[in-house]
Amino acid sequence: MKYALVIDTRSAYTDLHSFYKNKAIAYQDLSLWLEEQLGIRFQVKLAFGLKTKEQSHKIDKLIQFFHNNYFETYITPFEYNTQLGIRCAQLLMTDHDLVLVTAMNDHANVAKFARNISRQCYLVNCRPTQYFRSLAPCFSIPESVLLDKVAPSPIEQVPVPSDIPSDDNGNSSS
Repeated sequence: MKYALVIDTRSAYTDLHSFYKNKAIAYQDLSLWLEEQLGIRFQVKLAFGLKTKEQSHKIDKLIQFFHNNYFETYITPFEYNTQLGIRCAQLLMTDHDLVLVTAMNDHANVAKFARNISRQCYLVNCRPTQYFRSLAPCFSIPESVLLDKVAPSPIEQVPVPSDIPSDDNGNSSS
């Protein structure tokens, strides 16, 4: 059996922040935790998300993280739900079972499609709804895979080492 992990980063982020204001998901830890829970190994890992101009620097770091951890990454400035659905359908049609990290009700159609073709799709988010539970086996994201969110630090002035002579105004003479 082949398994694929599909993460909707925007939905996961929004879902997480409705329950935990100052936390972030450690995606690699979540991946390993899910493999352990299911007794499997993921052959394919995908990440979908939205890239905005305001979040560009943060998103670039996230994209690099996913690439470094062997995720196919689909993070664009455009809506990606159709692309996510098509890629999930392709995986299901090539004998992959899915683990889908999402809180979007629209993505429940992936679980319905999987069930209709006798494939398995697990749904994962912070608090799976009754609707999700009626469609597929669900997992709640455990606190053990959450990180404290680091607040952006203000730009700090580089201190002048004490061994560099300075004038009476504090300016270094070098």
